[in-house]
Amino acid sequence: MGVKLRLTQRQDIPSTIAGQNTYTSFVVDLPTRNKYGQLEFKQAMIQRNKDVHIGYLEYNRQNILDQSFKFLGERYGWGHSFNARDCTGFVGDVYKSFGILMPRNTGQQASSEQGYNIHFNKHTSKLEKLNQLEKLEVGDLIYIPGHVMMFLGLQNGKPYIIHDVSGLSYFKKNGEYYQSKLNGVSVTPLLPLQLNQETKYLDRIYNLKKIK
Repeated sequence: MGVKLRLTQRQDIPSTIAGQNTYTSFVVDLPTRNKYGQLEFKQAMIQRNKDVHIGYLEYNRQNILDQSFKFLGERYGWGHSFNARDCTGFVGDVYKSFGILMPRNTGQQASSEQGYNIHFNKHTSKLEKLNQLEKLEVGDLIYIPGHVMMFLGLQNGKPYIIHDVSGLSYFKKNGEYYQSKLNGVSVTPLLPLQLNQETKYLDRIYNLKKIK
């Protein structure tokens, strides 16, 4: 997602590529490496029914939802292991499809001047954080140390998020502490999530970022 390929100029498009007519496909100049290790462009076809778009997508809330949910269930891959993404890779690739380039790790993203930032410190109350969470819009970003989440909206007044996450823990209604693995792009409520038995995600939120 967010990868750009140059369209071949119309006058340079052959009638066939590898024995297939080019009329029903996009023809792109694909960067390759020749036998000397040098950059070389070769013409390739992409079917018109594939998930591609000429130019960047329009930046709006519906497109943010559409792009983020295309990853739902994809395996978590720290540092892009398993040919997948981690939390910042997920957020970065979604926003890249709108031409917005995000820094690579959570600390860099949260401290960057991109968008409008709402910073919290150790003296910020939970009530103030909750009040700010209620004002978020679809696609806004929520940061805790080492993790970033994308805001989806409120359900029965409670914030829900989509994020690429490895583990999951929360307290059950009977008070039992539950831990498990998700290792994938998942939709979860925010408020029940625990970093450990003593600390909630909410406790560690230190920045909200609104991309405009």
